Amino acid sequence: MDSLSQKMQQPVSQMITIKGQRLRVTIRPGNGTQTPLLLMNGLGARLEVFQSFIDELDPSLEVISFDVPGMGDSPAPVIPYHLTSLACLVASMLDKLGYKQVDVLGLSWGGWLAQQFAFQYSMRCRRLILACTGLCLSTRQLYVFACLIERWWVRDSWWMSGIFLPVLMS
Repeated sequence: MDSLSQKMQQPVSQMITIKGQRLRVTIRPGNGTQTPLLLMNGLGARLEVFQSFIDELDPSLEVISFDVPGMGDSPAPVIPYHLTSLACLVASMLDKLGYKQVDVLGLSWGGWLAQQFAFQYSMRCRRLILACTGLCLSTRQLYVFACLIERWWVRDSWWMSGIFLPVLMS
C-alpha cells in the first residue's frame, strides 16, 4: 500500500454538537470522487462494529460513521428521540460536516434509522443498503432492552407508549 492510500485510510474521530446533542463521529477520508458512505450501527453497538468492514472497502471511498445518542461515546439525549427526530439529527450532522448526499448502510436497528432517513431526506440518500434489518428482535436486542428497563424513562408509561412502542413498531 502506498503512502497516499495509507493517508486516505486514516480515520478522523471528533465530537461534534448538533442541536445541543454531542455526537462522536469518525470519518475515513477518501479521494472525493465517490459518494461518501454513511454507516448507521445497530442498537447497543458502537461505531467500531463496522471497522473490519471499513477496512475491506476501497480506500478511495470516504466513510462516515457515528455513535447514535446514548450509544458508544455519544452521550444519552436529555429526552428520548423518535426515529423522525434522529433522522433530522443525522441530516443536521451531515450539514455540519459538509455532505450534501450520501449512500447509507444501516445495520440491524440502524437499518430502521437508515430507512427513516431515506424516507425523510430522499434527495440526500442516493442509495440505501440494509443489512440484517428484520421484523424480529434478536437475543442480543432483547438483552439490550432488558438492560434499558433498569432506566427510569423506560419504566415510565408515557415514554413506553409514546416513544418506545411507536419506534419499535415503525
